[in-house]
Amino acid sequence: MKQVLFRYEPPIAGVREVGLAGDFNSWTILEMWEVGGVFCLKLDLEPGRYRYKFIADGVWVTDPANPEREPDPFGGENSVLHVSDECVRGLAWKDVWQDPGKLEQRPDTYLELVRNSADWYELRFHWYCALPGNIVAFIDGEQYDLKRIGALGSREIWNCLFRSAKC
Repeated sequence: MKQVLFRYEPPIAGVREVGLAGDFNSWTILEMWEVGGVFCLKLDLEPGRYRYKFIADGVWVTDPANPEREPDPFGGENSVLHVSDECVRGLAWKDVWQDPGKLEQRPDTYLELVRNSADWYELRFHWYCALPGNIVAFIDGEQYDLKRIGALGSREIWNCLFRSAKC
């Protein structure tokens, strides 16, 4: 199984409830959690091809972040997701020490950007436990100290909040 993060950011303000349904769960609506106007849900899925939609305040919509679609039986479209069985090896300190450019090649394996409001963001950094020293992020020419906020499995989670008009 592979953990898949579904994210939906409504195009308009004021959306109160968002769910997710697809052929991976017989089209039963699953409630998504909201963080700063972005709705998220993580699911463990077997490798395969899946059709799905978001349900925003009762309206069924395709995933605006996923261009792959196919017709549904009701005259609309479903979003299509492909889950592979390939396992991507994570980066280790040794990898980064030998070639710091590797961090830029796969940021999705250790960075997460969460929009908390119209112009406030949270940067989360996931890395192996017991990081030596402090962690600093440079965003829009400003320096931000990351704080340790917890651990998940074998990884620690660090974060900082910042305001940006460029994101």
